[in-house]
Amino acid sequence: MSYDKNEVKAGAVILVASALLVALVFAVGDFGRFFTGHYYIDAVFDSVQGLPAHAPVIHRGLQIGTVEDQRHITLEGRRAVVVRMRIEDRVDVLAESVAKITQVGFLNRPFVAILDPVTERPMQPLPKISDPLSQEIPRIRGDGLADFTEIAVKTQTLMDEVMKNTLPKVNDAIAAVKELVSSEDFQHTSRQIIRDFHAAGSRFAKIAAEVDEMIGDATPRVQRTLGNVETTSADAASLLKKGHATLEEARPELRRALAALRGEAENLSARIDAVQSRMEKLLADADDAVLHVGEVVDDATAVMRAGRTLLEENRQQIRIILLNLEQTSAHLESLIRQLDDAPSRLFFDRSVRDRTVNQKVEPSEETLEADH
Repeated sequence: MSYDKNEVKAGAVILVASALLVALVFAVGDFGRFFTGHYYIDAVFDSVQGLPAHAPVIHRGLQIGTVEDQRHITLEGRRAVVVRMRIEDRVDVLAESVAKITQVGFLNRPFVAILDPVTERPMQPLPKISDPLSQEIPRIRGDGLADFTEIAVKTQTLMDEVMKNTLPKVNDAIAAVKELVSSEDFQHTSRQIIRDFHAAGSRFAKIAAEVDEMIGDATPRVQRTLGNVETTSADAASLLKKGHATLEEARPELRRALAALRGEAENLSARIDAVQSRMEKLLADADDAVLHVGEVVDDATAVMRAGRTLLEENRQQIRIILLNLEQTSAHLESLIRQLDDAPSRLFFDRSVRDRTVNQKVEPSEETLEADH
């Protein structure tokens, strides 16, 4: 019998798919537990309400087995429940361990949690009995049942009581609201509020229109004002530039005039020093003449007195001239500072300035006579 290539390919694909499906079933269904070794332990509880068949057995967060059987027994004169668990052979359950039925949330199924004993002495693992019918299966203590079903029933009862007590009040409140809404006063008040709201809206729209109109009227004025401000600013800037240029032009001349005045003052001071030195020389010569010529003592004394008087007069006049020069220099420096501080207010008469710069201090006749 011959087969087509397409049939062979289809068969190979089916075989691969079947193998993958079987592997997936084994992985999801955890069928590997049936092929591993196991042993049994029993746990004694007072009640196991809500514990389903084949519930998982958890130890330290990992599933180590399942619940195989649940049955009633009489233990020491009281009724109890024995839960038989199938444990994987690779896990050792210690003696004096505690089994506890617990649940995570109200919607999840309960499970059995194996808790290790709290002790410092070393514990031996329980014997591993793989025969479920053996009479030597070890037993551990079962802790109190966390009866979540009872808690849920109590919670539901409390909610029913709350709803029973609250629902009439809610219905009364709804009826009161309906009666209030259907009353004429409420409707009249509502209509009045709506009319007031519409009137306020109309007034607001009117105010908005007036504001828009005012803005439209003020916009050209503001633009013109801004244009005038810009023009004034440009004129002020131009005037400031001109004043600054004038100040820059006048500053060298003023400095030259001040330098000339200072030079003349220095020359005058030098002349005064020369006159003073001459007078001192004359006084020295007079003293010598007094020593050598006794008969002309009175005349020499008179000459000395006259010379001293003339010197004092010349000194007074020279001091007056120096004071005038200092006042003139201070006045020129004040003018320079004013021009630097406010160049826009520079109104300086060039003719007066030229006369001030070209003016020279002439020595007095008395000074010339003293020099002679």
